[in-house]
Amino acid sequence: MKTRDFLLATCLHFLPFLFALAFSFSGYTNIAIFVILFLSFWYLILNWQIVIRDRWALCVIGFFLAIAAKDGIMFALGKGSFVAFAKSGSRPVVLAGCSAMLYAHSREDIERALMDGFWVTFSYLLIIFILMRFRKIPMIYNINTFGMTGIWAAILTGTNRWQNKIKNSRLERLEALAILISVLILVLQDVSFPGGFEGSRTAVFAMITAIFFVLFSETKYAMVFARLELALVLVFILIGSMVLIPQLNDLLSNRQYLWQAFLRKGLERPLIGWGFTTEADNIRLVSSYMIDTPFYDAFAKTGLGPHNSFLAMFFENGVIALAGYITLLLARIRAMRPPLTMFDVSLLAYLVFMSLDAMAPGGLTVLGYFLGICILEVPERSQEDKENR
Repeated sequence: MKTRDFLLATCLHFLPFLFALAFSFSGYTNIAIFVILFLSFWYLILNWQIVIRDRWALCVIGFFLAIAAKDGIMFALGKGSFVAFAKSGSRPVVLAGCSAMLYAHSREDIERALMDGFWVTFSYLLIIFILMRFRKIPMIYNINTFGMTGIWAAILTGTNRWQNKIKNSRLERLEALAILISVLILVLQDVSFPGGFEGSRTAVFAMITAIFFVLFSETKYAMVFARLELALVLVFILIGSMVLIPQLNDLLSNRQYLWQAFLRKGLERPLIGWGFTTEADNIRLVSSYMIDTPFYDAFAKTGLGPHNSFLAMFFENGVIALAGYITLLLARIRAMRPPLTMFDVSLLAYLVFMSLDAMAPGGLTVLGYFLGICILEVPERSQEDKENR
């Protein structure tokens, strides 16, 4: 066995543990950042040759590389920050590493490693959040973390069991639905927990979306519904960013105030955007558009971002980048074929998250990293490509 093949095979044994380590501690410590960067560089060094032959991977990586180049030029000209350049510059590296990893192992091995990693993460977060809710330990995680991270274990496993072509039994499908519905009930409980400790409402809608697409995953209607979902998300964001609807704003925890403020600020630099911004930057840049809203005091304390991936893309990088990002997502959806894979269903669940929270493919968190994998892993990879893994 060649040294490269030996190293890749050895890494596969540790992959579930590394996934669990990165996913569990994402958003709390720098462990996740270190693990994600290590995996990205490791696989890219060992398997870069095949990445540069993958046209889809090059399109995705090239898009984010162009954003990094823009931020680099802005920084060199004194009109941007190093943080923005560093943030956008890390994404092409992580995406390239993800693509190299997807070609290093079979899809089944990657799926198994991800499921194992997410189930460990789910179990860990469940224990931590029980302890946090009953005040046995301090609030070390954001209240949305359990819902937004924990649900992937159920989505991946539920989709996998539903599409099990070996057994293909009614019992297998009942088990898939039981897993999906059980976690849906759990995140519903997470949202309604008494004492003002509300979990992620977004996760509830994402779980419902995932269950819907699992049920239709083997039909031709799945692709129609997927395109319709993207269109509805974009229309919803456009309306929500321009028209304040009090009931909707209350349901979305004042997100409409953020959307409208970041949209208006983004229109001041519609072509190149403002680059990635920190909490302090948000307060400095957007306060003038928030000051007349009832949500200003909370914003001034926390410096919240746009809480919307599409608005974040426009605010940070301008309208051309937003159009390119939507085109990438549409191309990925058009590549879907029945039966939908776990990566397809996950991406469609992500559209809910992306419309209510900001995350970018190739990010150094669990949500950004796994989103990058879901976008890169297109179902129509040829059999020849599979054999080259």
